[in-house]
Amino acid sequence: MMFSKTRFLVFALLVISSVAAPGSRAQAMQERVNTHARPGYATMTIHVLGAVSDPGLWLVEQDTDLLELLTVARPSGLTSSPRGGRQNTVVQIYRTNSTNRTEIYSGKLEDVLRQPAGIPSLQDGDIVTVTSKPRVGFMTVATWAGSAASIALLAIRILAIADR
Repeated sequence: MMFSKTRFLVFALLVISSVAAPGSRAQAMQERVNTHARPGYATMTIHVLGAVSDPGLWLVEQDTDLLELLTVARPSGLTSSPRGGRQNTVVQIYRTNSTNRTEIYSGKLEDVLRQPAGIPSLQDGDIVTVTSKPRVGFMTVATWAGSAASIALLAIRILAIADR
């Protein structure tokens, strides 16, 4: 008798939670939208993807430019990489028309910071992607060469031991 009451209570809780879920899902989706807009101002939705601290949907004011959006989304290319080197960070804007999605801008993050005049205005539904790759400099090449030399010396020693 006790077992069937327990099963009934579990079943009732599952039914109640599934009925309440649509509202809570909508609320959870609303909480995942990043907002950078003042109340009462017209807004647009921008998708921000890639190497940023806060990727996802962004609800921003209509006159928000790319530099302002990147300032709040915080791209990772503004700091140095974990190994101490700088990074090549590329920003792209894609726009969807009635039939396809096309790239309307592609440039380095440094160019966005230095020359914001040549960047197209953001529109509702635009997709902004940020990709970041470490720069290959002298220190990186020297590290690779040192590793290759160590492996070659190890192989020579192993072959020398095997010949004895």
